[in-house]
Amino acid sequence: MGLILAGPSRGSRPLTPAAPWQVLNAAIAPSAIYDGSTGITQSSGVTAWADALGAAPSLTSQGSGSNPSYTAGAVTVTQGQNVLETATATALFDTSVPISLALICAVGGVSGTNLCAISEAGGSGGYTRILGVQVGSGDYISIGPGLVNAGGAVAAGATVRLVIVSLGGGDLNIDIPNQARASNPASAAAAGSNFLTLGGYYIEASEVTATLYGVVVIPRVVVAGDITALKAYATSLGYTAA
Repeated sequence: MGLILAGPSRGSRPLTPAAPWQVLNAAIAPSAIYDGSTGITQSSGVTAWADALGAAPSLTSQGSGSNPSYTAGAVTVTQGQNVLETATATALFDTSVPISLALICAVGGVSGTNLCAISEAGGSGGYTRILGVQVGSGDYISIGPGLVNAGGAVAAGATVRLVIVSLGGGDLNIDIPNQARASNPASAAAAGSNFLTLGGYYIEASEVTATLYGVVVIPRVVVAGDITALKAYATSLGYTAA
């Protein structure tokens, strides 16, 4: 009698591999993941970018200029374009408690600072910068009010980078993989339901041009394990770890 090999049961389906953002979510439990491969709404450019976890408000186009563009899993914001901002305030972005932002992007084009910010007021009011990326020489990370800066620059180019900024315990920490952590004393902004903004704030011509592959919000100051998981996620989006 020959050997009978059992085939798949009736109605079974092959397992679908988890998306990179799902792997990251399982590893570090972030508050929000804006992943360039999901949640994008377009109409003459990007009009909305939804949190893949469904926990944070969507980033929506704010302003009177043209909308950011979308190509191959990434949102590109250039000079003079609308920002993408959470039109609904949320305590997920409250800088009075420990919080980290991880930005996976390629920068280029012009000098500027505010690429990614957490806003106390939203709209046209003042806001607290928790993350900025500058092209050329000078400071690339800033937090306000009072602007505490960490020197060094992320040079323009097509290289996909991972920059992580954490605020908590009176310190502002900047982690760029394969570089030493930069740390400066910093005071958190007053408690409030804050906004998240991507791009030059309300069409400021001085702002940097950037292609954004992902933005991750983490409800704590990152530790080594978080950075390892973020590097793996960034690598899946095009970042090449040294």
